[in-house]
Amino acid sequence: MYIEIKTSARDFQFFYDIAGEGLPVVNIHGFRLDHRVMKGCFEPVFNGFAGYKRIYFDLPGMGRTAAPSGFCSSDEMLEAVTAFIDKTLPGGEKFLLTGESYGGYMARALVNKMPRRILGVCLICPVIFADPRKRKTAEHKVFECDAGLMDKMEFFDKNQFASDIVVQTCSVWRRFKSEVIDAMNCSDIAVLDKVWESSYGLSFDADAFAEPFDKPSMIVCGANDSVTGYEDAFGVLKNFTRASYSVIERAGHYLQIERPALFGSLVSDWLERFEIYRNSGH
Repeated sequence: MYIEIKTSARDFQFFYDIAGEGLPVVNIHGFRLDHRVMKGCFEPVFNGFAGYKRIYFDLPGMGRTAAPSGFCSSDEMLEAVTAFIDKTLPGGEKFLLTGESYGGYMARALVNKMPRRILGVCLICPVIFADPRKRKTAEHKVFECDAGLMDKMEFFDKNQFASDIVVQTCSVWRRFKSEVIDAMNCSDIAVLDKVWESSYGLSFDADAFAEPFDKPSMIVCGANDSVTGYEDAFGVLKNFTRASYSVIERAGHYLQIERPALFGSLVSDWLERFEIYRNSGH
C-alpha cells in the first residue's frame, strides 16, 4: 500500500504494509534496507501474541518509497517518518516502537521528540554514533561456515555476506539474501550516498532526553558486530530505566537472522513485560 506524506519541504509516497489488528507497533528498518528485514524477524514472534497491529514501511530512498529531488539528510528522514506516523496514527495515538541499526537511531530520536506517545521500545544493533570513527566495534569472527556455500554466489553477494555475517550457514544465507541483499538492490544508491557522505548524523543529539524513558524496552546487540558493536549501546541505558540489555555471542550486525530462536525469546520477553505494564493500569 502507498500513502501520501507531506513534510515542510517534500512530498512522498510511502510504501507500507500492515499485519494484524490492535495496538500499533511501528517498525523502522536499517540504512539501505527496507521493511522486509523487520517483517522477517518480528512476524514469527507476533504470531504468538494477539492484539498488535504491526506497521512496516520503507524509508525514503529505500525499498518502494522513492526519495524526492533534493532529499539528502537524516533530519529530513526523521521529519518524513514523523509525518508518516502522524498520518497513519492520527490523534496522537500511542504505539510500540522498534528500530534496527539506523532505524534504532531514528527510533531514539522519536523517543526524544515524542516520549509520551511511545509505550515501549525495541532496539536491534542500534547505531549510537552516526560517525563510524567514534564507534567501538567488535571483531568480525566467523563461527560457522557451510562448505561450498559461497562458491556460486555473485561477487557483491559474497562480499556482503562474508563481511556482515558470522554464522555463515545455508539457512542464514536464505534469509540474508531475501531480507538484506534483495533490499539493498532496491535502494537509491545516489540519494543514500549523499545522506551518508554529508548528513547521516542528525543535527541534534538523539540521546539528550529531557528525562529517562520509563517504559518497557529492550536493547539487543551482537558480540561480534563489526558495524555498530555493542559497547556504545550500553552507554544509552541511562535513558531507558526499564530496559533489558543483551549481548549475543556468535552473532554480528544481523543477530536476528543468525540467532532467530534467542532473538524471538528476547522479543517475547519484552512483549510480556509490556503486557504486565499495560495491565497494571499504565
